[in-house]
Amino acid sequence: MDLRVPVFAITALFSFFLFPLERCLELRTAAAGTTHGDIPDVGFILATPLHSLLVQNPFVHDASALVNTIFVVLCYVYLVFVFHGGIHPPHPNIGVIVAGVAVYAIRFVLGCATQLPLPHDYLFSVFDFPDIMFGANTLFQPFYSGHCAIATVAVLGLREEKYTRLAAAAFLLNTFQSVRMLATRGHYSIDLLVGTIVGVWLFSYIPALDAWGRRLDPAPAPAP
Repeated sequence: MDLRVPVFAITALFSFFLFPLERCLELRTAAAGTTHGDIPDVGFILATPLHSLLVQNPFVHDASALVNTIFVVLCYVYLVFVFHGGIHPPHPNIGVIVAGVAVYAIRFVLGCATQLPLPHDYLFSVFDFPDIMFGANTLFQPFYSGHCAIATVAVLGLREEKYTRLAAAAFLLNTFQSVRMLATRGHYSIDLLVGTIVGVWLFSYIPALDAWGRRLDPAPAPAP
């Protein structure tokens, strides 16, 4: 039985369901009267000059947001590529997909427990992800950063497969978008730190998950 189709279909349906559901938590945030606020954050303070630069240069802000969105999409493309056996065909590598779903499943659970207020000086961009999906109606910051978690999984995967230059490029892009999110007030420092830790933690389970998937769906015997 080829696990690729059912696992990918379930993952896609789960993701499309979870993203809107996570945003529905905004209703509870609004009802609690904590839709906006300011939390002291060292990352925000250090990124203040870049924040001012982005405010004064909307084109730079939108261009950097577009780079971030492209980077996130490429990370997902890489995970899907690995899942479909792009590196080790014909085995299904289910570990990366499970890790990708777990990133947002865990964040949803944490989001039900804690919602960080949206800074009053948050910089919205129609080219940014997830602003490009939900518009300017965000009322709170999801805890933690899914960007950092997914990018960390991709960076570690590329490094393990000896794609050293790609791993270095992905690491630099992840660092860039992390600094940019502090400047735009898109995530607090703790979001980025915890997102990175979650990515490392989930990546450690990928080999065991892949081995389990290969036992369920062994490679076909070579033709005589």
